[in-house]
Amino acid sequence: NEKSSRVAYRNATDQYYAGDVRFSEQYVQAVKAITNDDIKRVANGYLKDSSLNVTVVRPMESKGQPNASSKEDIDQGIARIVLENGLTILLVEDHTVKALSVLAAMRAGVNQEAESLNGLSQLFAQVWTKGNTNKSEEQLLKELELRGASAGAFAGRNSVGISAKALAEDMPFILNIVADIIQKPLLAQEAIDEEKKKMFVDIDEQQDDIRETTFKKMMQVLFKTHPLRLDVKGAKESIARITRADIL
Repeated sequence: NEKSSRVAYRNATDQYYAGDVRFSEQYVQAVKAITNDDIKRVANGYLKDSSLNVTVVRPMESKGQPNASSKEDIDQGIARIVLENGLTILLVEDHTVKALSVLAAMRAGVNQEAESLNGLSQLFAQVWTKGNTNKSEEQLLKELELRGASAGAFAGRNSVGISAKALAEDMPFILNIVADIIQKPLLAQEAIDEEKKKMFVDIDEQQDDIRETTFKKMMQVLFKTHPLRLDVKGAKESIARITRADIL
């Protein structure tokens, strides 16, 4: 299931950096062959008190001048507005560029998923922008393209949300687009089924990537019971059992 472009990229990278087109494959086999005694031997050789370095990094300060990272400086130019419904808006104006960026983030994500539904946040994000009650996906994409604007959804460990960009003169347009995506998504079953297939392919590709696979295993070892052990992309078994009702 791995794409030919991904295989070509990996082989070319192995050849360039290691001089061996099969370096990644051999590296995995070498890691599998490592024993507990090997790890102890290396640890005893390098992890010694005599080799310990302690470094303290502090901000530079001058007499009579406030620290550059003071709260006043950090908050300068940022307006915090809390609406009656509790929605918090952080507004930063920059008139050097006549463009508008909107980021609407909500507290959610993998850290709030049940293991049995791991991948729910990612699936929701991928389906979220597939049309709403006011515009189909095709209409939405066409209108954004005509104005040189963009809008997309994201999902992470602590949040899910919408990110959008447009020219400053198109502010009403892009705000309406974001509002429609958030408030009136279709979340159609057909789109859910299609995005599940794409997620399965992404997971298959992840298994062929050394760095992603290693990081995933490390998180599972470090956080045995914490939600951080779960993969943002989810797992095939849990994604397969997610229903439209779970997303709603």
